[in-house]
Amino acid sequence: MSIKVFESGTAQFRVVQKLAKHFKLSSSKLNDEVKKVAAETNSPYLDTTPALEELGFYSKFRCVESDHLTLETLLDIEKFKKSKIYAEYCEYCLLTHSIKLAIVLSGTVWLIYRQQNSYAGAGAILLNDPDSDKYFIIEPIEHFLNYWHPVPEE
Repeated sequence: MSIKVFESGTAQFRVVQKLAKHFKLSSSKLNDEVKKVAAETNSPYLDTTPALEELGFYSKFRCVESDHLTLETLLDIEKFKKSKIYAEYCEYCLLTHSIKLAIVLSGTVWLIYRQQNSYAGAGAILLNDPDSDKYFIIEPIEHFLNYWHPVPEE
């Protein structure tokens, strides 16, 4: 079965919900900001917004869904590199570390990005790329946000 990967407004909305929850922002107001920025930039990414920038958050996301994906694809670098997910990553995210691929699988938002030689987050799938000195990190968005953008306790 082939894996279909497609851009998705639903995936983008799920990412916005996760960002709003993490940063304690109104989901509807953040979604409105995201739509406004998207209309201004005509970008294929979920760009940062003024509210997120005020909190020091500058990451961008390419938001997609997949109709079928096996865990085996995410655990084997060779299968991963042959997948449409990898092709999507290469097309939209490879040139800069500030863009993450956000993929919704069975209701969970996963981020895929590359990092040099180590991982110190809360839990992820690490794919060692023998052609590079970087790993592919595949982790739930909550783990990424909690580690890289902790919100101070009130």
